[in-house]
Amino acid sequence: MNDQLRQALWNTEVLILVYTSADQDWSYCMWECGVATQPQSPNTNIIVFQCGSDVPAPFQDVLRVNARS
Repeated sequence: MNDQLRQALWNTEVLILVYTSADQDWSYCMWECGVATQPQSPNTNIIVFQCGSDVPAPFQDVLRVNARS
């Protein structure tokens, strides 16, 4: 499955990250974002759906959508 996911992430144009709070384990989600945004891969836009008040540190400067409003 990881090979198929890696290939899909490599070629994706938009990746949506649904982010809840900093106290959760985000390691796999951050791995997915990392695969999608490697410099050698095609350009990928990340959109963060922010479900709480916490902002994901690596993505403070990308488009965030307040999912609560």
